[in-house]
Amino acid sequence: MSHNSGKSVSDDATTLADPKVFMEAMVSEMRRMMKFEMEQVHERIDRMENSVEMQPQNGPISVDGKEFHGGRRE
Repeated sequence: MSHNSGKSVSDDATTLADPKVFMEAMVSEMRRMMKFEMEQVHERIDRMENSVEMQPQNGPISVDGKEFHGGRRE
């Protein structure tokens, strides 16, 4: 009987054992990344909404330190 003991460990490491497991891991990682990105988007929206609420009703609107006058940014 002969064993294939000369097979490289690196060959085993680069071969995917199960494509389904690989896809599940990729989908899970993408969900994690999208959740993180969406949290940042929601935080920015909240900051913008809060900055608009604190401003006078008839004055120029300021978002992130930039003022809007009649549809144009100054």
